[in-house]
Amino acid sequence: MAAISMSNCVRTLIVDDNVITAKVLSKILSKEFGHNTSCAISGKEALIKLSKETYDIIFMDIDMPELSGIETTIEIHKKGSNVLEQNRNIPIIAYTTNPCEERFFEAGMNGWVGKPAKHWMVRKELERVYSITNSSRPSSNKN
Repeated sequence: MAAISMSNCVRTLIVDDNVITAKVLSKILSKEFGHNTSCAISGKEALIKLSKETYDIIFMDIDMPELSGIETTIEIHKKGSNVLEQNRNIPIIAYTTNPCEERFFEAGMNGWVGKPAKHWMVRKELERVYSITNSSRPSSNKN
């Protein structure tokens, strides 16, 4: 848990067309968990950032103009897009006022946090998502 809660080297991309809710989440992630956050106000801006910089996790709004969070998530995972290879399989958490829906997971998202974000909700979902993604990765320990 320390890696997700205390490390300032966790690079987090927040994708949200509402600047206020993005700032609320950014403040929680940076102050409470030590994340280095970056924000994008659209799916298109997120795809540009993901084609130039690597990230460790994404919080994705669902209802955005032009590209929805679902469409952006599908594009991130799509082979042939401009997204850096290192960004194709990082955890994506839906960040929305919508209730948690199966379509989020079908699009390739790994979790859900409701708006407005609360630090305990963010912690719970980070721990859940990282426990799942870490358990699915092969161990790097060599005996």
